[in-house]
Order: sequence, then C-alpha cells, then structure tokens
Amino acid sequence: MNRNELKRRIFEAQRWRCWVEGCPRPAVHLHESLVTKGDVQGWQPPERRDIINHIYNCIGLCQFHHNTKYEPKAAEVFEQKCEEYGRQQVVGWLESLEFVKRPGRVQEILNSLKTEA
Repeated sequence: MNRNELKRRIFEAQRWRCWVEGCPRPAVHLHESLVTKGDVQGWQPPERRDIINHIYNCIGLCQFHHNTKYEPKAAEVFEQKCEEYGRQQVVGWLESLEFVKRPGRVQEILNSLKTEA
C-alpha cells in the first residue's frame, strides 16, 4: 500500500483524530512508531524502505504529539497494534524486517515477549 493510501486508511480509522487517547486535535502526521525512517536509512534499493509504511507500524498524530517528547512510546503503540491485529501478526512483521542490527526499541519489544513466555 502506498503512503498516501495508508495515511487515509489510518486517519479514517482514527476518525481523523490524534491517536493519543483523549487528545482532541486532528491527526495531521502519519507517524512511523516501531520502525522509523532513520532505522531503514541506507537500505538499498530505496524502494525497500517503503516496508515501514505498514498498518502495524504507523499511527496518525497531531502536531503537538508528533516528534516531540509527548509522542507515544513504541511499546505502547506495539501493544495497541497487537490488540487490533493480533500479536502473532505484528511480531511476525517485525521479525521479517531484514536488519543487520535491530533498532533498540524493536529489540526491547521482542525481548519483553520472551520474558512473558
């Protein structure tokens, strides 16, 4: 799914509101939460980087919550995505990404699952 289609789908699902519970502001930014653009910077070919434009990874945020100290933590987004789509699907997607070294936030999430088992 291309980024614009994904943005529309997510914003519609959130009723055009910020993902953060109780926030009255409109969603204006598509935010990559678990795996960021920086995490895939340098992947070749560049089209491979589009894998982060995924329903399991992105949320709609308002200006106040986007890329600020107030943005939701990856673990919080992960738990919500698991509730929506199923833990096995979200974890499977994360594990399918071909990192040389996983980003710290992703590794922490996957490690926490091992301690729960």
